[in-house]
Amino acid sequence: MHHHPIILDIDLDAFHLAQVDPINQPYLDRVMQVKRIMEKIPKPTVITVTRSQTPTTYVNPAIVDRIERDCLNMLGELYG
Repeated sequence: MHHHPIILDIDLDAFHLAQVDPINQPYLDRVMQVKRIMEKIPKPTVITVTRSQTPTTYVNPAIVDRIERDCLNMLGELYG
């Protein structure tokens, strides 16, 4: 069976929106929800991660590194 290439674009504001709550959103719950969905799809050929910092800040800059790290760790668990 031939699979077409899959490009997965992950925008970190899907896990945490600064406009809704600057710090206290339970973004790890969303990361785990995304992981459960991704376990059901074929492995992507390419994955991009967008930090959502410019021109408008959608993810709190104080925690964007932590959210990105947790997202990358989740991807590593799935595809590492």
